[in-house]
Amino acid sequence: MIVMPGRTALRPQRLPLPGVSTLLSGSAIPHTREQPVSQRERSLRARLATEYRRRDRDPDAIVAVRRELAAQQIRDHITRITTAAPPLTDGQRQELAALVLEGAASAAA
Repeated sequence: MIVMPGRTALRPQRLPLPGVSTLLSGSAIPHTREQPVSQRERSLRARLATEYRRRDRDPDAIVAVRRELAAQQIRDHITRITTAAPPLTDGQRQELAALVLEGAASAAA
């Protein structure tokens, strides 16, 4: 760093960056070092990056890969939570399934 005589050196402020998943896929689930990324998610991220790099980009293909990546991230998140939590009752399972189905129905409408 070059500093002019009589001046103080200013260091650039380092701002926290969003997780890689938010940069590449717009994911709502940011990744930290405590949350390992599955092999399937890595593969989908690579496919998404490849789709973006292509000269003849297909917007439908990008949307499809982003959708699959989001579904995989949700799968991984649910798996992490359910393995750490005590077993759910039948009523709790039905309530959670209804939430997922409700989200799918509202997205289709």
